[in-house]
Amino acid sequence: MPILKNKKFYDLKYDAVFKRAIIDDSDHTIMNNILSDILEREVKVKRYLNSELQVKNKKIKGKRLDIIAETTEGILINIELNINYDKNIKERNLNYYSTLYTETIEKGDKYIKVKEIIQINLNFNEGSNKPLKEEYLLRNKEGKVLVENFKIINVNMLRFF
Repeated sequence: MPILKNKKFYDLKYDAVFKRAIIDDSDHTIMNNILSDILEREVKVKRYLNSELQVKNKKIKGKRLDIIAETTEGILINIELNINYDKNIKERNLNYYSTLYTETIEKGDKYIKVKEIIQINLNFNEGSNKPLKEEYLLRNKEGKVLVENFKIINVNMLRFF
């Protein structure tokens, strides 16, 4: 058996590899299982959406999300792979989430039409001292939820394996 010396290997933390290995337009089984495990409920992907978000002003930085899946229930799930976890990653991911959130409603629509959106951040290199999963909601100091359709979940991939 030949020794694989100086060969470059890619794992699932790279966007292109993750998408190629996990996303299958004709069979959503792998993605359904991943999302069901993370969300701790059954999830069925209906389709994948265009991950290029609209930029309405030339001074605004472009936004390309990693994966946007729509479930059979109409929930949008944005999956972001974060290879280098640094202090700015939370702000960047919140920016992506906010843009996707505002794109779900069109001029003249009632705000009750805003879809449930879940952002899942798969964080590599976050540190093994962080928990496997952290869930964020918009709440006040007393714990009252501001809106029901907002959720961000950070998954510490170092703890996942």
